[in-house]
Amino acid sequence: MGTLRAGAYCRVSTLSDKQDVSLLSQVKYYNDLFDNDPGLINAGVYIDQGISGRTITKRREFQRMLRDCREGKLDVVYCKSITRFGRNTLDTLQSIELLRKLGIPVIFEVENINTLTDKDFNTILMSYMAQDEVDKDIDNSNLRVKHAFEKGQLCNRLNSLLGYDWDINEKKLKINPEGAKVIRQIFDLYVKGVDTKEIARILNNSGYRTVRGMEFDSSSIIRIIHQEKYTGNLILAKYYTDKYGMKRVNHGEQAKYYVENSHEGIISQEIFDKAQEVCKSKRLCFDTTIKEYDPMRQIVFCGVCGKTCERLQCNKIKNPKTRVSYRCLTVVKNGPKACANHQAVKVGTLKEGFIASFNKIKETGFNFNKAFSTAEADMISKEIDGLLQQERIYIQMNINGLMTDKLKKEYKKLVDRIMELQKEKKQIVNRSLMVNELTEKAQIAKNIFDKYEKMTTFEDSDFSALIRRIVIHSRTEIEYFYKMGISVTVKVVPYLSMDDDIAEVIINDADKANN
Repeated sequence: MGTLRAGAYCRVSTLSDKQDVSLLSQVKYYNDLFDNDPGLINAGVYIDQGISGRTITKRREFQRMLRDCREGKLDVVYCKSITRFGRNTLDTLQSIELLRKLGIPVIFEVENINTLTDKDFNTILMSYMAQDEVDKDIDNSNLRVKHAFEKGQLCNRLNSLLGYDWDINEKKLKINPEGAKVIRQIFDLYVKGVDTKEIARILNNSGYRTVRGMEFDSSSIIRIIHQEKYTGNLILAKYYTDKYGMKRVNHGEQAKYYVENSHEGIISQEIFDKAQEVCKSKRLCFDTTIKEYDPMRQIVFCGVCGKTCERLQCNKIKNPKTRVSYRCLTVVKNGPKACANHQAVKVGTLKEGFIASFNKIKETGFNFNKAFSTAEADMISKEIDGLLQQERIYIQMNINGLMTDKLKKEYKKLVDRIMELQKEKKQIVNRSLMVNELTEKAQIAKNIFDKYEKMTTFEDSDFSALIRRIVIHSRTEIEYFYKMGISVTVKVVPYLSMDDDIAEVIINDADKANN
């Protein structure tokens, strides 16, 4: 075939630093590919930076590439992937067809496709573009649902809710007398303390069935107990559709909407609230050590073997404060000889130790504003800006067609140097982010410290906001690692069946806390 004049098309959709690196990598890759292949002549790289691939009207470099193809300046076009070439099905097909008529193939490297030789290219392209259409349909569908929810409208007929029928004309839930009778009976029995299995047995023996014609069981009773619609109120957007088209439970990823008095209720709000309290109390009765919220869980570690410490309960000790403790997981699994740090530490001691460490920091007058210097981060930012400026200058020279052979050699040296600095740049950025994060957490900590003249009681929320890790070095020495970058060692005088005493509190240097 002889030598082919090869051009490459590169595009990134944003102007972020990460995209700059991606673009630079593509440019270097294609320059090296063309220069080192004896069958190719480097005809240049066409770059659209910070521009969407949805349309070709604003992609000047893409249009220049097509123009050069029409003028016979290119014999082959390389592109990283189909989505980099374009995201609009019609525009992409038309552009490919134009190049086909000119006898110019497009090589998509990720998909390993040659548009002249691969007969199934159109099918492959349509499948890629179809996913984009699905994404747009999901976004539009979610937007329509969101607007309907904001107006308090129902977006489905809810025709599978026991006790209600859907009125098509009024688009409302209407009470079904027979079903409502079952719902009232379920709530009445449940608030009286009847077990869900027994409720299901009573209903099934009476000939009642679920809305789908199945027998009741414990889980179907619980679902009814938690259904707020029986009060006449609605919580909308309990579920949402993710970017893959899958239905997900909404745990706060998207907004929820509460609509009062949207329809006639079957039970009162008072009965509903009582049922929720009964349900909550039954859950807690199974095992208070598991169900009770504990902000220390998963952040307490053994200072000897490094394993996490497990929360344990001892029912033999009468004092409630000494009943729950933390002990090295290695010891729990393998016995006291498995780790030298084999003694348990009471939760009450860990809480008192936190209060003592907090008050010690408060007493020393910790300077939150100067805890972390940003001077080095500022200097690093300037260095990063300088590197990015060099990148942009080089890319602009290439776009303007100013790349002589001499400039190409200089450019390659510059690119090689920039690529060498990428690892260093990554370390610099990571360190800068760490400093910014610590400074932000120091400000959060300052707000909490300003709340107290002296802390006397343990608050879960304040503890969680301040502490990232607790290390139990021994039964008598506990270290608290604060998120703002310092650590405090608390020394303890232990007792068997009574509260431990705090003996000494020591603030450690910041370097130790950040390790």
